[in-house]
Amino acid sequence: PPPPPPAPPNCIEFEPVKHWCTVTYYENATQVGQRYEATQSTFTIDGYTDPANDSRFCLGVLTNEGTRDPAVNHIRNHIGAGMCVTLDAASQCVYIECRLSRLAIYVQSQCFNTQHRFEPHMVVKVPSGANIEAFSLATFTSCLQYNLNHNCNYETIFNMNRMCSIRVSFVKGWGLDYKRRKVTECPCWVDIRLNGALRMLDQVLQRIAPPLTDPNSNSGEPPEELMAVDG
Repeated sequence: PPPPPPAPPNCIEFEPVKHWCTVTYYENATQVGQRYEATQSTFTIDGYTDPANDSRFCLGVLTNEGTRDPAVNHIRNHIGAGMCVTLDAASQCVYIECRLSRLAIYVQSQCFNTQHRFEPHMVVKVPSGANIEAFSLATFTSCLQYNLNHNCNYETIFNMNRMCSIRVSFVKGWGLDYKRRKVTECPCWVDIRLNGALRMLDQVLQRIAPPLTDPNSNSGEPPEELMAVDG
């Protein structure tokens, strides 16, 4: 008889990284400016113009080489204090606080949705002054170990990179409850990639036999047909 399949690898211990997250700013479907590499445990994404402060990603200094849509300029004028992103070093949880004066931000986090048993691509409204735990390392690790214990295929494990990404739109929501069905239709939004979790996932993937063909996952981008909920 053939030998039994090898036991699934245990999760590799998480190791913090210097640049713990990477933030990319978009106007509709266009990336604008350079990515921001976060080293501070707390930083803000705001609409102001200081280019030299390591604890701030100032969108006000970013120029779009094309012609800005009037809707984009309108939203940029309302970003102001924007949002605050905080990494709790002990738990490796990521919190996002809305600091817009009277308006909201809209957050899509597959990790948050998994933890709260929402639909995977739910979009959550976070009003001014409120915050959300957008990522939990404990939830991510638990899901990863569950998939390994159940001998999930390479593509299933690979697609967990979607849990390592957080999308946040300023002022405008998207999904089934809004006229904007895709995040790329939002005037101003950011994608936050969590590098420590991605590195941990990469180490696990290197210990699993890959498929004969590459996973068909749009380079890790989640589907655009998203739902939305106020919360």
